[in-house]
Amino acid sequence: MTAVSEIERVPSGVPGLDTVLRGGFPKGGIHMIQGTPGAGKTILGNQLCFHHAAAGGRALYATLLAESHARMLLHLGTLRFFDASRLPDQVSYVSGLGVLEGEGLPGLLSLLRREVAARKATVLVLDGLVAAEDRAASHSEFKKFIQELQAQAALHGCTAFLLTTAKGQAVAPEHTMVDGIVELADARYGSRTERGLSVNKLRGSDHLPG
Repeated sequence: MTAVSEIERVPSGVPGLDTVLRGGFPKGGIHMIQGTPGAGKTILGNQLCFHHAAAGGRALYATLLAESHARMLLHLGTLRFFDASRLPDQVSYVSGLGVLEGEGLPGLLSLLRREVAARKATVLVLDGLVAAEDRAASHSEFKKFIQELQAQAALHGCTAFLLTTAKGQAVAPEHTMVDGIVELADARYGSRTERGLSVNKLRGSDHLPG
């Protein structure tokens, strides 16, 4: 009988989510976390970074957003997982917005490649993927960006997370390229708001559906 090999995991640090993922995100892949504004994508992305750092890893959080890092850290400071002692050695922040606006997707890719290598990051979070998509001249250019980012992450042994706004498309072109898709929802029922999460895709895993 052939033994089934276990896929190494990168735990999220969120107990319920890690249960759904059967232990965490497959290591070395590229995963998309999408949802409406306010659904919790940025908080989850940062929690991934700080949990990874607490386990001895290094994480790079790259933003394509107008919000300053100082303001983001101010908000994160109210959350239990935040640990200022991890900054900037184990968890570092870099803005890619200026490079994206000046040099386009190739410039952004070069920046991420440089920073991941320099900081020896084994987790990369790219927050604001929709800005990169808007900057792309075509779907083909955007798909090439995702493909090259995936190759660079694999080369450096880095697990990448792309945070983006859900657009309501049944299957976006980039969905076929990534290894995992987690969707966050924030639905209102009368005076009650309910948060939800579903794993739409996770290659090589028997994740919990629903």
